[in-house]
Order: sequence, then structure tokens, then C-alpha cells
Amino acid sequence: MTKLDVLSGLKKIKIATHYELNGKRLEGLMPARIEELAKCEVKFIEVDGWSENIMDLDSYDKLPSGAKDYIAVIEKELKIPVSWVGTGPKREAMFSRV
Repeated sequence: MTKLDVLSGLKKIKIATHYELNGKRLEGLMPARIEELAKCEVKFIEVDGWSENIMDLDSYDKLPSGAKDYIAVIEKELKIPVSWVGTGPKREAMFSRV
């Protein structure tokens, strides 16, 4: 996960989880017809943000609880672990959680 630092200062963060068409969740494939695609609705969950500046933090333990919660939601929705986290533009601002 990169650019976690750009979310600092947001009170709430919306995370798109899936699309629905005519009330039915789309699983994997988007509609082939433009008319159906235009009817798709994006579904979101919302999590609390954080106010702390996390730019260049170098470990998971140093992240504010809101950033950790955001990562946990991403992992739950994607069903995969977030192994690397980027908190700034420098190479040193990327840390491993493994």
C-alpha cells in the first residue's frame, strides 16, 4: 500500500467495496454494455481518518490508530495482508509488516 500519508487530515475515508447493478452485487465482471455500466452504483464503507502527519514513519507501530484501522479494513475487504506500507515519497518511507 502506497501513499498512506496523503490520507492524513481526512476526518472520514470512503472505501469503495463493490458495484451493484439493479440491486445485485457484481462479482468480478463489469457489464459489457455502456447502458448497463451507466446504471452501476458504487457501494462504499466509511472509516474514521486520522489527523496526525505520518509522512516518513518507518514502522507499523508508529502509525496512529486510524491508519491501522484503515489498513485492517483494506485487508478484510481484499482478503489479503498488506505487507508493505508507504508513508512518504522517500524510499526509506516504505516499511514491511512481515
